Amino acid sequence: EIQTYRYICDSTFFLEPLEDMIASKEVYGIAVIDRNEATIATLKGKRINVVSNLTSGVPGKHKAGGQSQRRFDRVIDQLAHEFLKRIGSHMDEEFLPIKDDLKGIVLGGPGGTKEDFYNGDYMHYELKDKVITTVDTSYTGEFGIRETIDKASGALEELGVIQEKKLVQRFLAELRDDHGLYSYGEKEVRANLEMGAVDILLLSEDLKSKRLTIDCQACGFHAEVTQKEGQKVEDLTCPQCNEKMKITKEEDLVEDLANIAEELGSTVEIISTETEEGSQLYRAFGGIGAILRYNVR
Repeated sequence: EIQTYRYICDSTFFLEPLEDMIASKEVYGIAVIDRNEATIATLKGKRINVVSNLTSGVPGKHKAGGQSQRRFDRVIDQLAHEFLKRIGSHMDEEFLPIKDDLKGIVLGGPGGTKEDFYNGDYMHYELKDKVITTVDTSYTGEFGIRETIDKASGALEELGVIQEKKLVQRFLAELRDDHGLYSYGEKEVRANLEMGAVDILLLSEDLKSKRLTIDCQACGFHAEVTQKEGQKVEDLTCPQCNEKMKITKEEDLVEDLANIAEELGSTVEIISTETEEGSQLYRAFGGIGAILRYNVR
């Protein structure tokens, strides 16, 4: 539910609270690893939540030579190996329960320990498959987490574009199937949303229509209509008593449909028009499409 209310007299829509709400559904795993410590966090929208801080206890270099040096090095290598296993265990514990919502994992840290961790058999294979990139950082701990997110922003943005393209491609594949699980257009998608049939709701970021609630003060007649961009709604006459009706509520159409989807457990995806697929969703389907849970035809 959207809990931010603002009245702004402007010709454009203020969608930042809605975009933040939708973005917060996307979860990324972040881990900063070096030989001495590791920090594990989740990134949801703009919120960073540190879930684990681990220290290794691995001692520094030993200056003795000969057999003693080799024996000490073996001990250090074993301690480092055990530390990486512990990191993997904590990542499995934190990320496996949310793996279906996890969009990707980024590994950061100074030095090569993060690569040793990634290349070794330390985390569950389903999580390893979700690693997007590794980045070099100057810091560890929470500062390292923030630095990792900053340096990986390009990869995260690119991943978002790829995921958008795949979603629209999936929608189009359903459309080509004789028994496809698809729906498009506001009227049809709204009906399927309200019956709980929508799995994923696709909304174009360029959709600028409004949802209006209109009421007759004379007889109590009530209706909801959609006002498309550039369309004027004036001199509304009540179909029951012919008195003038009044607009009592005005809401962005994206916000209206997203709220219905949220209430009924559907996933909402805002699709940009920067890709060919996103542009096609807007131009060919009015910017509103859905992948269904079951066939309603």
